Amino acid sequence: MVNKKYEFPEHELRLSEGLRALAHPARVHIIKELAKRRDCVEGEILPVPPLTANTVSQHLLDLKKSGFIRGQIMGKKSAYCLDWEFLENFEEELREFFDVLMSLKANEQQEDCA
Repeated sequence: MVNKKYEFPEHELRLSEGLRALAHPARVHIIKELAKRRDCVEGEILPVPPLTANTVSQHLLDLKKSGFIRGQIMGKKSAYCLDWEFLENFEEELREFFDVLMSLKANEQQEDCA
């Protein structure tokens, strides 16, 4: 079976993957905690009550896969941090997305859907 999502423009794929990664409150919390630290976490899994270390580790892997963090996430050998360049690019793509939506809203009258 062919996955049709790859037929969409690359910037839309990146945006949707980033939003998917942010679609869980634990991952949002992890990103905020890493931003507070401003340095890499080494040798530990960031504690995120009420989650177990294994669950947090899985969320970290999801964030790494999507690009939000970089490093190594493997129990006591962990060393990871936010990828600030990725975050800046993601912010720009998200801003461009909303700019397009707002310009379309301003240029066209929409009927009330209700």
